[in-house]
Amino acid sequence: MQLKNFQDKVVEQLKTTFYQLWQGGNRGVPLVFKSPTGSGKTIMMAEFLRPSEW
Repeated sequence: MQLKNFQDKVVEQLKTTFYQLWQGGNRGVPLVFKSPTGSGKTIMMAEFLRPSEW
């Protein structure tokens, strides 16, 4: 699926934050993802969880 520019930016920010927390040893810290209704949260989370060349 093709993400819109703002969705792609959000997914990249989410990945970056996740990696920073994981590498810093803060694995128990909750990572909260919020977005307005109709913004494509499900699609963005699916893209975040999709295996890739991380």
